[in-house]
Amino acid sequence: MPDVTILGVDPDPHSLKHLQQAVCRSGHAFQGAAGGEDALRMARRRPPDAVVIRPGLPDMPGRELVCRLRDAAPGAPIVLAARRGQETEAAAALEQGATALVFDPLDTSALLVHLGALVRWSKEPRGGAVLEAGPVTVDLERGELVRPQRHPLTGLELEILRLLLTPPGRCVTRRQIPAGAERAVDVHVAALRAKLGEAGRWIETVRGVGYRFRAIEKKSAPAT
Repeated sequence: MPDVTILGVDPDPHSLKHLQQAVCRSGHAFQGAAGGEDALRMARRRPPDAVVIRPGLPDMPGRELVCRLRDAAPGAPIVLAARRGQETEAAAALEQGATALVFDPLDTSALLVHLGALVRWSKEPRGGAVLEAGPVTVDLERGELVRPQRHPLTGLELEILRLLLTPPGRCVTRRQIPAGAERAVDVHVAALRAKLGEAGRWIETVRGVGYRFRAIEKKSAPAT
């Protein structure tokens, strides 16, 4: 019996079917809903381990569904699968507690790897003052970068890393970073990337939204 249940919420039946096929091929259980109310009923009846939401639902804004799912399925990571042009709605949903953001065209294989990592992270016992992801380790208690090289961090740099790494792959809007104006946020992120050196490329800019720490290493293109 599958040990992970993924709830997909999408008004497009073809997209929902495509996601269902990918999830079931991976050996997980799938619940599909065409709207927010259906999704909430399913989540209350059988809380999912993760949720994938297509913004632009017919019966409620994505930010409202995210907020209500926090009660119906506490702890379940929520990934937004948005189309270009939905950045504003996606940002509002992220600020209500959505975990991550991906854009069309949807790579279901990469999405399932990301969902698996998020589910594992959500089930791990929390504790300790050290965060690790990819090539980066940060000591929250000491306020310093441990990997890839030791470096002191400002209070804001520490908060930016904490937001980005809990969990890795989380998408953080500029408004969620307490640095004031958007330009100030970008300056602080640039300074943090510089301290990370080569690992700074793991902090990706999400156009029109904010930033995320890449959840998995990208494969290099084959040599020609």
